[in-house]
Parts: sequence; C-alpha cells; structure tokens
Amino acid sequence: MTNHQDLRGPAIQALVYLAAYDSGQGVTLTSVEPGFWQVGDSGCIAHADTLHQLAHAGLLDMSYLVEGCDMSVTVTQDGRDYLTHHHNARKDRHQ
Repeated sequence: MTNHQDLRGPAIQALVYLAAYDSGQGVTLTSVEPGFWQVGDSGCIAHADTLHQLAHAGLLDMSYLVEGCDMSVTVTQDGRDYLTHHHNARKDRHQ
C-alpha cells in the first residue's frame, strides 16, 4: 500500500477533482488518449498511473482501466478523510 505521505502534486490534484465531482455515486472517467483520463466534465486530465496510485493507496475505488471506454470511479471514505485531515492540514502549514 502507498504511504499517504508519498502522494505528491498530480495524485493530490486528481483526488481533489475526483472528490469534487463524486457526490457518492461515483464520477465518470473518459479515456481521452492512451494513458490519460478526463475526470467528469472538469477538464482535469489524470494519468492512469496516478489513478492506480490512488487506488492502491485505498483512496479510490476503481476497476481495471480500459482504453476507449468510460468508467465510473468512487472516492473512498479514506480518500475523503485524507483530503479533510492530511491535505488541508498541509495546505494550512504552507500558508
């Protein structure tokens, strides 16, 4: 499992967008080119490796990504807790 402290810019940014667009029913990822996925209609593009990192850390629930197919992913409670407790606390320290 990935240590939450290992999460950096792209993974955190993707998690922020995923959480913003996932109201509990999941958010659709659209394959936009090989290895890259758009998060809902946000305009945020996430790399497949970033999504897999979030899933491996237990912050995102998703199945296998299939190029050319849309899929739904869900931010887990751990993912939401990470954003609430770790990410926001880190932002506060840097302000």
